[in-house]
Amino acid sequence: METYTTESRVIVNQLHQYASQLMVRENKSAYEAKAALVDKGIRPENARILVENLENQLREVKYERARKNMIFGVIWFASGTIATVSGIGLIFWGAILFGSLQFYRGVINMNY
Repeated sequence: METYTTESRVIVNQLHQYASQLMVRENKSAYEAKAALVDKGIRPENARILVENLENQLREVKYERARKNMIFGVIWFASGTIATVSGIGLIFWGAILFGSLQFYRGVINMNY
């Protein structure tokens, strides 16, 4: 019984890797990934579940990356602004510009 469970997990992991390769590296749509899994002999409902789970994981990764861009953008912007206002004698335009661009990139990626 344990061998069956271990073998099942290995197969599911291989199918997950295959689907993620299709969707991430080869930029295939969810529909195309489902069709490729069905062509490999996976039942349509199982292929749908696997691809939906993968889509959710990809969405979470994208959201987390966008969130980090926003946080680091604010840090760069605030640091550049504070350093400029503190009267060090330099203007930290690069940090201010980089921070604002990184923040807005995060905002845009979070909304798409």
